[in-house]
Amino acid sequence: MSKTIAIRTTARDQVLAATNRRNFHREGMLGSVLHALLNGAPLPAALSGLSLSRDQSCPQRIAIPDSRGIEMVNVDRILCAVASSNYCELHLHGGQRHMISRTLKDIEADLPEELFIRIHASHLVALSAITRYIRGSGGTVVLANGEQCPVSRAKKEELLERLGAH
Repeated sequence: MSKTIAIRTTARDQVLAATNRRNFHREGMLGSVLHALLNGAPLPAALSGLSLSRDQSCPQRIAIPDSRGIEMVNVDRILCAVASSNYCELHLHGGQRHMISRTLKDIEADLPEELFIRIHASHLVALSAITRYIRGSGGTVVLANGEQCPVSRAKKEELLERLGAH
């Protein structure tokens, strides 16, 4: 019996290490992949054919607490998130802003990684909101609302690749 538990733990750890954990939970497929692994399928075979993209028919939303309750915001309305200690300010299309008591890391984990990029320790931006990249040490991006956000030297190459400039 202990051997079965050890195998399950190992298989789970392999899957979670090889693939982004939050995508499995959102898609509800962790169980099916674990089942394939526990039935002897090698990791690549268990993951083959698995689509980690979200269902496009249902818009992705994020819960934003405010003084009256919780506002559900479609992620395609988010331009950027700016960190300030343990708080984060979300900038939305239309000039709306929300200050929430969550870290930028928490917000980043809730947003689709294919749509957003961390460009600085204090800035997470929507790739679709970037209208211009200004060269510099790390550089600066200009968003659709005219706001300028710094790019760290460490994130510059990844940003340029994701923008298709490399």
